Amino acid sequence: MAILCGIVGRAHAVERVLPAAIVQEGGSNPPYPWHATIAGHTPGAARAARSFDATRCAYYDPAAGGTPPRRGSLMHRPSTVGELRECGHMPRTVKDELRRNVIEKLRRREPLFPGVVGFDDTVIPQLVNALLSKHDILLLGLRGQAKTRLIRALPNLLDEYTPTLAGAELPDDPLNPQFKQSKLILAEHGDDAELHWIHRDERFHEKLATPDVTIADLIGEIDIVKHAEGRHLSDESVLHYGLVPRTNRGIFAINELPDLPPRIQVGLFNVLEERDVQIRGFPVRMNLDICLVFSANPEDYTN
Repeated sequence: MAILCGIVGRAHAVERVLPAAIVQEGGSNPPYPWHATIAGHTPGAARAARSFDATRCAYYDPAAGGTPPRRGSLMHRPSTVGELRECGHMPRTVKDELRRNVIEKLRRREPLFPGVVGFDDTVIPQLVNALLSKHDILLLGLRGQAKTRLIRALPNLLDEYTPTLAGAELPDDPLNPQFKQSKLILAEHGDDAELHWIHRDERFHEKLATPDVTIADLIGEIDIVKHAEGRHLSDESVLHYGLVPRTNRGIFAINELPDLPPRIQVGLFNVLEERDVQIRGFPVRMNLDICLVFSANPEDYTN
């Protein structure tokens, strides 16, 4: 199986060698032969960096064998934007989140994709490289090579829970909102705006590519009723959102990419490169925070 990252306009195969920031380190029974830890941290040495667990509003030190505190053992999860800000929560993108959690698992020598056998020296190092590089990913391989299984294991690399604004149609970062509706909620309620915590399983959506898939399914369609109410066609609030915007702050996967009609693939170019969308020729600026993952069979490109 091959892994391609940055597939639009600059597709290239990911090398098997991990980045310079990761170095090989010996140890007893590591999950993978190439398992590594962050350079500059020797075994047993105390690390100054602490990890912040926003879901429990507490700091812990994973280097000292620490684990996130049990739910309810300290404070409850923040319920408003103000409480979240006081906890020290820092906005970060989905790809930053994936990268950070992959690094933590490498530090702890935990298996990244449990249940996947035979890819320890080939596919998994390439996939780790892609995640550390914060790329969108294309898994290219024949049938039965665990492409879908790998994709469905990616949500386990997200934070267990993440905060979003309650009442917003699309998941959005409470401290760095990108969508008009979220900004209106914050403008009205300020730090008293309520939070909704979503589990990582809710941040993953996938779609099987079939010839009948439309732009409306993936990106959205203009809602005629909203337009009739006086909203401009270039206003994002006039849209009925599709799967891709609804997966904001998450991972969206398309299985069997070659089966997707070419015009739909072209429609995804802007999402991949510019992170905005176009509906019926109207550019609707939506700064999507999303990791896109695809699977494809090379035989489907030649038949």
